Amino acid sequence: EIPSFFLSLYYKTKTMDKLSTYFKFESDTDESDEYYEGFSACLDGIKKSDNPYEVGTEEYEDWDRGYTNAEISKC
Repeated sequence: EIPSFFLSLYYKTKTMDKLSTYFKFESDTDESDEYYEGFSACLDGIKKSDNPYEVGTEEYEDWDRGYTNAEISKC
């Protein structure tokens, strides 16, 4: 099993690499790990309904927001 710290770092790095092809980053954001996971999931073609967190939790909302922002940025 991969420790959550490394998994979060993986998702952040993967997401930032993808985004850097579209945007220039001047500073880091204060978004949660779940936000980056959701953003990355959208870019990877994962369905929004596959959000791995329990509905109504902060983690669910952050993942969903990240996913939604990725959808918007693809337009």
